[in-house]
Amino acid sequence: MSGARLPLTAFGTVTLVLWLAGALAQELPDPLTLEAALAHSQGLHPELLLAQARQEAAEAERQLAESRYGTEVSLLARARAVEPSELGRQLRDTRNDSDIRLQLNRRLYDFGQTRARVAAAEASSTGLDHHLEAVRQQRSLDVMARFLEVRLADFAFQVQDEAMAIAYVRTDRARNRHELGQMSDVELLGLESVYQKVRLDRHRAQIEQRNSRARLAQALAQPGKLSSTLVQPYFPGNGRPAPELEEIEAVTLARNPRLLALRAEVAAGRQRLAAARSGGRPVLSGSLAAGEYYRQTGSDDDLEAELRLEIPLGTGGRVAADSALARADLRATEAALLEAEWALRQQLFELLQEIQLLQVQREEVRVNTEFRDLELDQKRTEYEMEFTSDLGDAMVRFSEMRLRQARNEYELALAWARLAMLTDNPDWSPLRGGDANE
Repeated sequence: MSGARLPLTAFGTVTLVLWLAGALAQELPDPLTLEAALAHSQGLHPELLLAQARQEAAEAERQLAESRYGTEVSLLARARAVEPSELGRQLRDTRNDSDIRLQLNRRLYDFGQTRARVAAAEASSTGLDHHLEAVRQQRSLDVMARFLEVRLADFAFQVQDEAMAIAYVRTDRARNRHELGQMSDVELLGLESVYQKVRLDRHRAQIEQRNSRARLAQALAQPGKLSSTLVQPYFPGNGRPAPELEEIEAVTLARNPRLLALRAEVAAGRQRLAAARSGGRPVLSGSLAAGEYYRQTGSDDDLEAELRLEIPLGTGGRVAADSALARADLRATEAALLEAEWALRQQLFELLQEIQLLQVQREEVRVNTEFRDLELDQKRTEYEMEFTSDLGDAMVRFSEMRLRQARNEYELALAWARLAMLTDNPDWSPLRGGDANE
């Protein structure tokens, strides 16, 4: 599930900085594979840094809550001059009234106030552990989506590049025919306009290639470092049958990191409410003190020990107000949890339907691609025998089917990746074959 949480210490901070510096210094391989991109997905990214900062803040809050039972030690030194009275001069004739005092204070028992605060901080920290895991999974999904977006942009450019080459050849031939008087001005301009449109579409596709690579670099926390070549990914898990909703719904509701984070926050809210309600309870504390006095009087003791019980008789409405605020926050978190559970059920249902539809479409695209492949072979043979001149159109149609096939395969892979994320089960990843329920 979630990774180990770094403690809020100097060593932990230095380790984090060194790790981030190493991740930033790593160069992306070229050609770039999907596996390599996913390995870089947890690099120096603002979303991860924010989640880590919130996690460290929760750890600090837990330490702060525990410190209420900690021992406070103070040293008080005073340099003081006085004009002693007649009686004081008889005891010790000096104006030096300096002293030094060492004091220890400790809360011994507060009838559940600190215990509830510590439990709330621990539950909140646990929730942020799950939140960090959810952010990591989302980072991987985003990187996969950006990677496949680049691959589709490359396919789309290939289609437009072939279409422009064919349009250019046809336009060039039309110019020759126009010079020979075999084609009118209107017909030539019509072909010229078609060529210019296809040329514009090719330029758009080329720009999208660059833009998609820039988005991938941004997702990998490597802005400006564009990979020129991306290796075609392989998804062995795309062909397995989609699971039934009843098989995975209960497991998903129990393991989903975002739900776990909200449940932990609900537990924290209940403990905060308990802490607020205990705000008017007695507090038992103790202290020890030792002093050294240059001019000691009757009220100056060398050693002191005190046990103090403070019983609030009235809080001016503070406890009631704190409790009402904590109760409102708890109800809001419980509502957010219920809403998230409903949304997850609906998301899971729609995702399984999407996988089934994409798998049916996958078969349809496969058959159409085979048809376009055979059609291209036939047109190539006829072209070589000078029976036909529409070989270029067949090439474009075949490239369009390859683009459609890639889009279907990538959408199916992303759907399986979302299922792996929702269920917190990496076996559902499209990069893994077999059935995750086995």
